[in-house]
Amino acid sequence: MRFKVLGAAACGAFTAALVFVALGTAASAKPVMPAAVTTLHLVEIDHSFNFVDNPPKLDPKTQEFSPGDSFVFSSELRTSSGKHAGWLDATCSAVTGGKNAATECTGAFRLTGGELVASATVAGDHKVTNISIVGGTGAYAGVRGQVRSVSIGGADSNRSNDTITFWK
Repeated sequence: MRFKVLGAAACGAFTAALVFVALGTAASAKPVMPAAVTTLHLVEIDHSFNFVDNPPKLDPKTQEFSPGDSFVFSSELRTSSGKHAGWLDATCSAVTGGKNAATECTGAFRLTGGELVASATVAGDHKVTNISIVGGTGAYAGVRGQVRSVSIGGADSNRSNDTITFWK
């Protein structure tokens, strides 16, 4: 999923990174790795976007968020070979304003077999976004993980490389 803000046309960007999870036990300080780790590499392509300036006060000169602003977006997900893999749908709300506004986002990666539900707080540089996978449905029921979304190209790019890593 990607949650990135691009000026007044703030865009969401979700990305995933390889994550090694250390689950401590009472008897041992050694980390325990999850039994089944799955990693997906997808290309996210912006599809639709809608911004709401709430209350209306966006400064067209600075293109900065204010608390209460929100946006929704949908992105197509493709494999590295270009095959359609699903959709990312998300909604975000600004909780602080200014150049480095903090935005809370939730969304779902709709993939074959189910959905991965994700959440992120985005602030500052939006070239790389790290997102928590908080659960899933269908084939992804009970999973946890992370998405690392890296914008391809410049600030106005409409594509991201998403690495999704999850486990049960």
